[in-house]
Formats: sequence, structure tokens, C-alpha cells
Amino acid sequence: MFSANLDSNEIESNSTLQHLNRAFTNDNRILGNWRHLNLEGLNDEESQNLLAKLLDNRASKRAVEKIVSEAQGHPYYLRELARWVSQGEEFSRDTTEADLELRSFLRRRVLELPVFSRELLELISLAAQPVPLSVVFASWY
Repeated sequence: MFSANLDSNEIESNSTLQHLNRAFTNDNRILGNWRHLNLEGLNDEESQNLLAKLLDNRASKRAVEKIVSEAQGHPYYLRELARWVSQGEEFSRDTTEADLELRSFLRRRVLELPVFSRELLELISLAAQPVPLSVVFASWY
């Protein structure tokens, strides 16, 4: 499964997104069973309702408000932040605002990856264009 989240406003200035956009919208040989969905973010009320279900109403109002603010209506971010919060002591009053920031969460998630996965993510993140698998795997030999 491949899942990508992008802001369509960024396509014009990003060659990688231009390549992916062309590949996934113009060539059915590449697409196969690919489905391109244009999704809009959830509003604050919808985000809070989703969090209430994901967190079983156990998070503080302050934590829910911070997560809603950080996720900006993106269901995947809401789910991931809720999952992270529900796995630890984040329901406690000791939780700081910084603990609930999306950037902090993503940093912790990347640091938890196995070394190979983290290095692969770093390599691909630095590329200015799609990276052929042969180049990716050659970098480890």
C-alpha cells in the first residue's frame, strides 16, 4: 500500500510531486488499481468527534484542542497523534504543549525506526526527485 499526503498548491514548485502527479494521473499502466482521492480536511468539530472516538474520551480538553490544532483537520495526523497519546502517560497533567506538537511526534517516530528504515527515509527525503530502487540499494553496499 502506498499512501501520500500532499498539498496540491505545492505541485508547481516541487519536481518530485510533478513527477508523481503525472505518473498517477496520466498512465493507467502505472496506476493499476490506484485510486486518486481528493480529500478535504475535517473541521474542528469533526476532528474533535474523531478524537473522542479514538481516545475513548479519556484525553483532557487541552490535549484534544492541541491535537486538533496540530493536525489541522488531517485524519491521518489525528489518528497518529491519538495513537501516540493513548500509548503513554500523555493523559496525565504533566503533559506539556510541546509533547503534543506534530513536529515533536514525527521526530520521535523517526527516531524509533530501525536504523535501515531511518537511513532510507533520510535518503529519500533529501532527494530532489524520485530515486530509483537501484540507487537506494546501492547506497548500502
